[in-house]
Amino acid sequence: MWAGSVPVFRRMRYKKGVVRVNKPTALLLLLFLVFSSAMLGYGIAGGRGEAVPAPETQVYVNDRPLDFSVPPHRLEDRIMLPLREVFESMDFRVKWVAESRKALLQGYGRGMAVFPESPLFSVNGAVSRFSEPPFIVAGRMMVEPGFLQESLGEEGSVCLAEEGMVRIVFEEKEKASDYPPEFKEKVFKARFIGVLPSAEKVEVGEEFEVRFTAPLIEDIHAYEVRFVFDAEQLEVLGFHSPSFVPGKTFSMEEIDQIEGEAVYTQAWLGSNTEKMPQETLVVMHLKALRPGTIELKQEALRVEIRDSSNRGIPLLLEARNVQVKNHQ
Repeated sequence: MWAGSVPVFRRMRYKKGVVRVNKPTALLLLLFLVFSSAMLGYGIAGGRGEAVPAPETQVYVNDRPLDFSVPPHRLEDRIMLPLREVFESMDFRVKWVAESRKALLQGYGRGMAVFPESPLFSVNGAVSRFSEPPFIVAGRMMVEPGFLQESLGEEGSVCLAEEGMVRIVFEEKEKASDYPPEFKEKVFKARFIGVLPSAEKVEVGEEFEVRFTAPLIEDIHAYEVRFVFDAEQLEVLGFHSPSFVPGKTFSMEEIDQIEGEAVYTQAWLGSNTEKMPQETLVVMHLKALRPGTIELKQEALRVEIRDSSNRGIPLLLEARNVQVKNHQ
């Protein structure tokens, strides 16, 4: 409807912050009210090397050697292991969900969700990050040994004993159990929101960014990011959205530096056959004011996404911290 137009921003004071609203204001605000009532990811890094078979790699689970239909692979200097055979050897149940392209694992009171080519995975609803995203070879998902350590927790350990050998040791208690009830719905239906600070350590007075990404979520029609923060420790300078399309996107930001709350909302105004760009949804610009830990987790961050039918999409949010130190 507004294709080809160049939006003009009108700045209005919002306590000690700023609200930016795209024109034409009346129609866009009406659309905003429809979609923001119940209102992000990571881009898969390219350029990594090619994985090659490593059939010489021996894998032992509690001293039992494993046989694989597809051998482990080597990706540059990393060994990647077939997920299904390794976890089934530990009595985990493994299920591949074709429609959403994810693997679900359950056993020993743990529920896990893993997506190929995504660096994020969940264990009992808590989101963690691979150092090397999994990938599929000949119908088998390959994962790094570090994922096994995260999955087994204190009950197990993974040891790259020597070149060409991986030893997995864990305490065998009882046969695989179901997902913990409180996490079952989340693990089966949720998608991941990646939270990527530009630095994990900053100095007082330094500016930095936090990028929100959601590359595995389709049919995004509107979303809202709400951040509650300590106004004496942090200043929110503003938001920037690489996915903003002039004439087809409505956006609004509210920053209250007194109360310590910042909100960014964006809605797609194009047709349902078109898709909102998804690689990076929004970037939050911040400035550190005093030493301490800035916690970017569920208690401080709220992300809501709506599809073209105005239905909420279940989400799991990656938790990250940024350490602030005095200027050296």
